[in-house]
Parts: sequence; C-alpha cells; structure tokens
Amino acid sequence: MHSTEPDSPEAVVALVMGAFAEPALGIDREGRIRLCNAAAARLLATEAGDLIGRPLMDLVPEAGRDAHWQALTGLAAGEGKGPVPLAAWRGDGTETKVELYLTGLGPPGPPQAPGQGDLAALAVLTPVGEPADLAAHPVLTRFLQAIVDASLDGVLAVSRDRRVLAVNRRFHELWNLPPGSVRPGTPSPSLAESQRSQIVDPDRFEAAIAWGHEHPYQGQTLEVELRDGRVIEGYSAPILDGQGVYLGRVWHLHDETQRRVERLRTEELMAQLRAAEQAQRFLLETSAVLAAATGLADTLESLARVAVPALADLCLIDVTDDRGAIARMAVVHADPRQQHLAARLRQFPPDPAGRHPSVDVMRLGRSRWSATMSDDFLSATTRDPEHMAVLRELGFASYMAVPLIADGLVLGCVTLVSCGSGRQFGPADVAFAENLAGRVALFVAKERHYERELLTSHTLQSSLLPNRLPSVEGAELAVRYLPGTRDTEVGGDFWDVAIMPGGELAVAVGDVAGHDMIAAATMAQLRSVCRAIRAQSDGPGELIRLVQDTWEHLELDRIATAVFARLEPGTGLLRVASAGHPAPLLVDAEGARFLPVQPAPPFGAPPGPPVTWEATLAPGASLVLFTDGLVEDRDRSLDDGLGLLRRAAADGPRLDAESLADHVLAAMSGSERNDDVALLVMCWRPGAPASEP
Repeated sequence: MHSTEPDSPEAVVALVMGAFAEPALGIDREGRIRLCNAAAARLLATEAGDLIGRPLMDLVPEAGRDAHWQALTGLAAGEGKGPVPLAAWRGDGTETKVELYLTGLGPPGPPQAPGQGDLAALAVLTPVGEPADLAAHPVLTRFLQAIVDASLDGVLAVSRDRRVLAVNRRFHELWNLPPGSVRPGTPSPSLAESQRSQIVDPDRFEAAIAWGHEHPYQGQTLEVELRDGRVIEGYSAPILDGQGVYLGRVWHLHDETQRRVERLRTEELMAQLRAAEQAQRFLLETSAVLAAATGLADTLESLARVAVPALADLCLIDVTDDRGAIARMAVVHADPRQQHLAARLRQFPPDPAGRHPSVDVMRLGRSRWSATMSDDFLSATTRDPEHMAVLRELGFASYMAVPLIADGLVLGCVTLVSCGSGRQFGPADVAFAENLAGRVALFVAKERHYERELLTSHTLQSSLLPNRLPSVEGAELAVRYLPGTRDTEVGGDFWDVAIMPGGELAVAVGDVAGHDMIAAATMAQLRSVCRAIRAQSDGPGELIRLVQDTWEHLELDRIATAVFARLEPGTGLLRVASAGHPAPLLVDAEGARFLPVQPAPPFGAPPGPPVTWEATLAPGASLVLFTDGLVEDRDRSLDDGLGLLRRAAADGPRLDAESLADHVLAAMSGSERNDDVALLVMCWRPGAPASEP
C-alpha cells in the first residue's frame, strides 16, 4: 500500500481498506488513485505502487473513458445509477470485467491543484452481476461499520427486512444494552423486548419505525421518552443503491435529556425575565399614575386603565366607606368598543348582603378566583336579569377578586375579569393582581386620611370666620371662602364685616403667611385685634397704624397682609387702606379697575405710614376685595391673574353682589387650588332696603 502519515485521515482510511478482502481503491477529487489495497493489486495483476497517482481512467480502454468518467463523477456526487461497468486492463495486458461502486467519504470540497486533492471516494471493484444489496457487499458493510464506530451519536443501520447492517458502541450505551448484544445480521433491536420495555409508549414507537419503512424515500425524526426519565432524539435517512432502490435506513440517535432540561430552563428563565419586565413596566406605570394623582375617583380610573389589558380584559374597583356602603369607583374595559357596555356595571355595585365574590373578599380579607364562571355562578352573583344580561353580553369567563388592605383594614376590592381574550386566571395571576391591589389600597387609605384631615381643617377654618353678614340699607354684601384643594392644613385667609357706631360699613380681607395651625391662630388673633380697636380708629389708615403699634405686643411671628375699607351707605363715600395687600377692584359703569391704593408694609414688617385712598362711588358700583389665592397660582403669574380678574369682573353681571361673586369665582377658580381664597363683594345701592341677615 502507498505509505501515509499515521495520524492523517488518509492513513485511517488506508488501514480500513487494508482489512478489506474485496478490491478497493481510494480516489481523490481529480480522479487519481491515492490508495490501493492488496486485493485490488492482485485483481489488476500489478503492484500497488504502480497504481498510486495514476488517473482511474487509465484502467479503462480509451474509447469509453469519457462516458465512464461522467458516470463515475455523477455517482460520486450522489447522481447517476451505478454501479459502473468497466473493462479494466490488467498489468499483464489482459482485460477483466468488473463493476465499480463509489462510496463518498465526505461533502464535496473546492477543486484542488493536481496531485493535491483530498480523498473523495472509495472505489470497490466487484465481479459483474453481484446483487445490488448492501448486506451482500461485505466491503460496504465494513466500511459503514468503520464510519459509524467513529460517530459520537448512537448509530444503527438496518436493512429493509429490519436486519442490522451496522451498529456502534454508543447505540448500546444509549439503550442500556450489553456491549455487542446487537450485531450486524441480527434482527433490529426495536423489535426486542429489552428495548421496548424501556419506552414509555412502545406502541407509538413501533408505529413510527414502521412508518419509516413504509415511506422509504423520506427522512424521519423521532423523540422517544424512556421510563428512566431520559429522552432520546433520532433522525433517520434512507439507504438507496445507485439505481434508487431502497436498501434500508440509518438512524442517528443522541440523548436529548440534558439539552431539553437546559432548553426548558432557558425558556423558564426567559419567561421569568419577560414576566419581570412586564411587572416592572406595570409597576412603573402604576407609580406614574399615583405620582400624578388628582383625586380618588380620577386616580382609581387611571389605575384601572393600567390594569387592562396587562392583567385582564375588564377591571372594576369597589371602595367601602366608614358606614360599610360599597361604591363602584372604576369600570374600565380593554376594548374601547365594549366600554359603553362595561360602564353599565356601575349601576350594579356589589350588594353588601349578597353573594357577590367581592363582598366575600371584603368581608374576609382574602382573594378569590376561578378559571371558569358557570351560568349558575353568574346567576347567583347578579342582582337581576338586566345585570345578568350585561355579563352574558360581555362574555364573562374567568375572574379574580383581591382585597384592598391597608393598616389591617379592608377598604375595598379590585375585580379583574377575562371576557374575550380567552385567558384563564391562576395563582400566578392572583399574586400579580394582589401587588396592584396593595398599591391601590395604600392610595385609598391616604386619600381617606387626607379627606378626613381636610374636613377637619375646613371645619376649624369656618369656625374662625364670621358665621353671618349684617344687614345694611343701601349696600349688598356677598362673601366666599374656598379652602385650597392641595393642602389639608388650615390657612390664614380671613374676611370681616361690621357696622360702625356712626353707620359706616367696615369690611376687611386679609391673609396670614403659612398653612398650619400657627397661621390659623395668628389670623384669629389679628381679626380679634382689628375688631377690638376698630371703633377707636377714624378710618382704615388709622386702623392699620394702631395694629402696627400693637403688633410687637401681640408677639406674633408671622407676616400678615390686609386691606380695610369703609363705606358711608348714605353718601357712597369710600375710604380704603392697605397693609401690603392687593388693592380692591372697583366695578362700575366705566368698567373694572384696581384702586390706586398705596400700600403700607405688611404687618410684622418694619412699619411705614399708611395712606388712605378715598372717593365717592357711583350708584350701583361694586367693590371686590380678595386674597392672592384667587389670582395667583403655580400655573400663572400674579400679573396674569390680576388681568384675568379685571376682565372677568368687567364682563360679569352687575345686578347684585351674589351674582358678581359667583361669576368671578367661576372665571378664576379651577378644580385645583394651591391656596385658600377669601372673596368679599360690596355693592352700593342707595335707597335699597336692608337685606335679610
């Protein structure tokens, strides 16, 4: 044989060929003979060394070389219908008839330089007329065995009559079979009880094997679950002769268990990551809603919109009050086309004495859920046929109801419903819903606490202000006090009205800096002081001077502003003075304008001489006194607010003080206020009778 490097692929093939009893040649991609075993040399009556390097076609008579070469190259590439009959010249000059088979040794590669091509095929010379049956060709069987023994997969080749053609050691290991128990020529082990007994579903396995032989020209994949928990995955391809005749099937098998475990673990981790991402996104959206909270009802509605469709198709939020009554605060459907129908559920809040699941949740403080909702269940939990009809039309299918619990108290319930998407809720969904409910509950508890404090502070604020207006002939009065909506503390805004001994009508509006109990206390003291020394003063300016002189003795550490006015109902004489407070707005037939009152410093600041502005009003004129909460806001400057007030008063009704006060407030005040608002409107109506107190 031609010498080769002992560790080269060619050397491995040469060793295999050396064991062949049949004549065999190793052919490179250029069609040259690279290897020749002893049997081939004897058949061709020559020395092996004389054949090495010669083109294979040198063995063929010149007249038929082109046709033979085309047939051989096509056969090596998996085309054609071999074997190829040859009339081969022997070394002694005689001719012998042979048939030549080509068995590819690997995928075709790029053409190489002459003399440098890798081995491309194994040529086996056989006598003419041998049957085209793989099992009848020992050289091919041995060659196949050499290949399968080198495979890392378990390999089993079987004939069409299910006899073993080749099998390797890894196949025995996969199936826990004794080494050598499966041998070429024996029946396929798939028929043996030793193998079937290991399979979870042997009938399905046997049917798959039979399918492969019934469809000889198709590839096949198969997964087999074993009783020991392993999974074997296999792929098979048909074995065909040169004329396309089905000779059998070869299987490549490997243990898929660990890979499947890793794949499942990866899928589980990916699912967890997706769930964590969804949860994080959901919680961020929830946090954003809570950060922008504008009130209980609006915020709960926004939270319900976040919950769909992330958690369910429909979200309902019910809240209880201190008396146990249940109010349905939010109803949101994921499909806007269904929202009008879902909104009808506001008419059917849970009956505290009924069997609705949310009632049980609020009573027991534990979540309830069901993957399905039967007709009997829906019938038992609805109020009447109309209620039942709405649920049927929405397609209620699965639900979960979780309690709103904060500080150990159940404040309500969040109900999430599947109606249209086909999802069925389970424990993982309930856990996610409980996370949402926890956030909602904290917000509800905070809003309740806020509302209680707001009510308390507003009650206190009202108790510090006058509870009635005096009746004065020739004058109309209207007052409004609106506490801020963004602060639960009491404020320092105040108003006051009194009739002086000489018949003058004295009015005042003021503001103490701050929103706390100190501001409220300072306001009460300032109002009391003004009332006590008002009779000693001869006008608004004198009153401011007296308060300035008294301030140090009052030991008040807050800054306060105030504007004072006195009106003579008989003559219309108006006198006004300010201690750091915005000037009043005068509204008459000429329009609306702020009085040119020169303010003295606020109370609590270094004092300055007060200046009294005075003029005689025209009949029907109105004076608007206000605190800065009416005109100043975080969304607009003081100048913009004053301009808006002037335009609103100029366009407003001038028939009576009440109408003007309402018009001004409607034009100036939104649903949210940073500060308290005190507003006093005084209209001069000479000759008008005194109004009822």
